[in-house]
Amino acid sequence: MLWRKLVPDELEIADATLQTITYDLLFEEKRELALRLLEFAVDILPKHSSDINKKMFIVNLAQAYYFTNNNEECRRRIDNEDWSACGLNFQICVQVLRDEFDEAAESMKQIGDDGPVPKEYYTEWPIFQEFRKTDKFRDAYKEVFGHDPVIQETHSEKSKAKDQDSEDEQEDKDALH
Repeated sequence: MLWRKLVPDELEIADATLQTITYDLLFEEKRELALRLLEFAVDILPKHSSDINKKMFIVNLAQAYYFTNNNEECRRRIDNEDWSACGLNFQICVQVLRDEFDEAAESMKQIGDDGPVPKEYYTEWPIFQEFRKTDKFRDAYKEVFGHDPVIQETHSEKSKAKDQDSEDEQEDKDALH
């Protein structure tokens, strides 16, 4: 807030910085902290550098609600915004947050292999986490990109695997003694 007041001509940089911080928190599955910062970005900040940045904050806020099992608030945030003039990159995110996976698969096909959502985003972005678990996703991905997706492990899946490896190592050490 201070940055925005003291250097108002850097509003776009301030928005981009806050976008990066909150995305990283979502990616690292620090969803409660992301939720608080995104509520600040959407509900408290009086001005954004562009409508696109505002909509990005709203999508990420809805995503934070979605992944903290507050689907009612996720839906309310999405439904309170007009997405009709937005591109397919926003449409597919809204569809995924509404669990409209059939529609999201169709949007994915329309976006194609050189559209506004690059191939790696489908396998990395947290917003697509639940969508990636569906046959609709795998089929659409294969149709668009010509091969099966290579799904990135989520942060929590990596942590679980690391914990399991540590337990296995300890069991091996115990067996040697």
